[in-house]
Amino acid sequence: VAFGLEFEYSCTSLLNRVQIKLSASSDNTELDETLHDNIVHLSAHIRYQPELFIHSESSLNRYEVQPVLLSTQEPGPEFITKFKVQYVDCYPIHNVSVHIHTPAMGYGGLYFMSVSRILSPDDVICMVSNMSRARTAMVPFHPEDLGHTAVLNCSNSWCQTITCRIPVLQRNSDLSILRIIHNHFFTNVSAIVCRIHHYVSGGRGAMLCRMYHYVSG
Repeated sequence: VAFGLEFEYSCTSLLNRVQIKLSASSDNTELDETLHDNIVHLSAHIRYQPELFIHSESSLNRYEVQPVLLSTQEPGPEFITKFKVQYVDCYPIHNVSVHIHTPAMGYGGLYFMSVSRILSPDDVICMVSNMSRARTAMVPFHPEDLGHTAVLNCSNSWCQTITCRIPVLQRNSDLSILRIIHNHFFTNVSAIVCRIHHYVSGGRGAMLCRMYHYVSG
């Protein structure tokens, strides 16, 4: 005999354990020594898997580095990417960690894009680190290789990692990351158009920066 049990999630009562009693009977006469196995008690712990959704939106999707800016140390404009951590279940969850990876350094450890500020609620603690640089022997891309590098991510550049810890997530939590583009990194290219793309997969986020360059004059 095979059977299945389905439990409906309730917003009024949160259980951490379930107990089930199963009993079997028969119209036939049964020996006393086998009656004990007609009843069984089952007990199991209940684990809940919350559904988290992360949405992101950037204020800058296209940026052109002008040749006149390449000879200066002036950075490009500061732009913002907003992340919304959305939680749709009934009960709050505790100690949520969000990890966001954004490409930052190219050949020679020079920044082409970097995190300048992080805006978050008062109870959310965010930290920035260059974790990928210490953990891999990968040689990041050179500016002259941009013509053959369509996508910049943590596989071909050193990334900055933003880790935000949310003590209690009730419904939604908003995080804003501000970054700047370093024009001087592209000195060897006459002109460059930068398109900023980003994606988030599950609870782990990442940034993609697609660089398209052309030589003018």
